[in-house]
Amino acid sequence: MIVDRFTALAGDAARGGWATAKVAHRIGLTRPVRPDRLVGVVAALRHWGRTPAGLYAANAARDPGGIAIIDERETLTFAEVDRRSSIVAAELAARGIRPGDRVALLARNSAAFIV
Repeated sequence: MIVDRFTALAGDAARGGWATAKVAHRIGLTRPVRPDRLVGVVAALRHWGRTPAGLYAANAARDPGGIAIIDERETLTFAEVDRRSSIVAAELAARGIRPGDRVALLARNSAAFIV
């Protein structure tokens, strides 16, 4: 009984890992990366960690022209999202907001929400 359950769990984990690998390959994460861009990816992830900001910054370094967001108003590349969010972060810092401070967000369901 326990062996059967463990075998089923291991099979589910393997299938989930395979599905994740297929998606990663389909969106291009398994393609070779230029060394200069790889340095940018590593720097972004070291700075921001595995947060949404880190993932957008890493993708901006890896594939700046890649499509990040499509909504009814506009289409943004990873580089545009990174640039716009950096501008917002700089403005918040200029207004005295520091890391760890809580900030309310009011945005409609659009690219502005991500930025």
